[in-house]
Amino acid sequence: MRAGPLRHRLQVAHRHEERNKSGGATVTWLPAARPEMWGEVRTPSGRVIAVAEKLSAVVTAEIIGRPRPDIIAGSRLTRRGITYQVEAVLPDNENSLMRLLCSSVPNP
Repeated sequence: MRAGPLRHRLQVAHRHEERNKSGGATVTWLPAARPEMWGEVRTPSGRVIAVAEKLSAVVTAEIIGRPRPDIIAGSRLTRRGITYQVEAVLPDNENSLMRLLCSSVPNP
C-alpha cells in the first residue's frame, strides 16, 4: 500500500479497568505505547436503529492502516474529536494492511 492514502492521524487508546473499594470497576482509556497511527478513515454507512422505542444513530467507519499487534477489538481511535471503537480487525492475506471495522462512540 502506498503511503498517500494513509493521511489521517489517529490517536490510539486501550481500555483500563481499576477496581474500587465497593467491588466495582472504574474504566479509563489510556494512550497506547505508540499512541499515534496513520490511516485512512472511510465512512461507508450510517444507520438509525430503533431500540425500545428510542432512536439511536450509529455511524460506522472503516479504517485502513498498517498492521499493529496492539490494536484489538475494543480499542479506541480518535480523530478530530470523533472517537471510534474497533469492532473487528481484518488483516489482508499479505499482512501489509489491516481493515478496522468501527462504530462511533457517542460520549467518550
